[in-house]
Amino acid sequence: EKVGTRPTIQFFENGKRIIYEVPDWMHRETDYMIRGWGTDPVSKLVGTVNGISRAAFTTVSPVFIPVNITADILTAYATRGLLPHRTAARLLKSVIFIKNDAVAIAHKMAGGHQARFYGKDGRSLGQSVGIMPGMSDDAIQKTLDKKLGNKFIYNNKPIGKTSFLSKVKNATNVIDTAGELAEQAPRQAFFKRELDKVLGKGWEKKWTPEQIAAMPVARKIAAESIELTLNFARGGYLIKSVNPFVIFLNASMEGMKLPMRAFRNDPAGFSIRMLGLVGGQIGLNMYNMSYPEYFSVPLEDRTGSIIIMLPHKEKDITGRPKPNYVSLFPATREWMMFMGTTTHIMEQMKSDSPEGFADFAWAMAEGITPFFDLP
Repeated sequence: EKVGTRPTIQFFENGKRIIYEVPDWMHRETDYMIRGWGTDPVSKLVGTVNGISRAAFTTVSPVFIPVNITADILTAYATRGLLPHRTAARLLKSVIFIKNDAVAIAHKMAGGHQARFYGKDGRSLGQSVGIMPGMSDDAIQKTLDKKLGNKFIYNNKPIGKTSFLSKVKNATNVIDTAGELAEQAPRQAFFKRELDKVLGKGWEKKWTPEQIAAMPVARKIAAESIELTLNFARGGYLIKSVNPFVIFLNASMEGMKLPMRAFRNDPAGFSIRMLGLVGGQIGLNMYNMSYPEYFSVPLEDRTGSIIIMLPHKEKDITGRPKPNYVSLFPATREWMMFMGTTTHIMEQMKSDSPEGFADFAWAMAEGITPFFDLP
């Protein structure tokens, strides 16, 4: 509600009217969020229909989990130099200690938890433990003591002695839980690495998650961890308004900006890491191209994935070997601009490559932009 020209939040407390003026930035971000979901009937209808397809491709698809985490691992290294083994170790610990993972809880309480493809928003933490509007301070304290005494909070629920398997009630929950753990692993690994530098190793045993979350340095690192991979909350007014109509539009647009932001934040470090990735891609391409059947691999896999050729096992009807390969990184996404371009240039140096630049540019546009998915 507006008072004069300023937006405000108004409510009654103990019969007294309370008015808070909303800062311009908060009003703008709230408007962005509302527009992003679509406010008119057409946007809501199309967004709902596209939401079904989006869930089929991501949340309920077990195939998407390894694709997503390998892409995040590559992104985490490119943007902040987070080595893959740190993410793998954090993911393993998240699975083993899911009911009492101090690092994950501290990271979430410090504001670093952002789930795009997995996780549930649900009710607020207060409602989930029985705190309702109008309760007295004494009633709230009794409720907290009864339901949350000596317990950590994770996913808006108190964590007791429930095992990991008991949290998983059906196949959909298994996928959702595994996907959320995988999605958070790089950010939690970065959170731990940076706090290890500031507080020393073993900080998660010296302080409670609540104490860690209250530290300004932890909140700063948690905020930085959101930018480690892809910050789905970012996006311009126009793109968020169109987002309900095009699946993954805002995510794809933010992905295209990610390399530029990483370079802006750390020009020297980012350049060194990208040179290392491109150098590794050159060596891998030289190996892959030693197989004549390499050029029979689909163009989108050669330029949009990081593959390793293996000895062939079958031949086609003409007697030519069928390509046999594994994808280390099934989707390089925005990093296709660097890795895919390197591969294309090297392929053009081989007379066996039938694709021209136009074919490669088309394949790259399909890989890093959402515009080919327009309805």
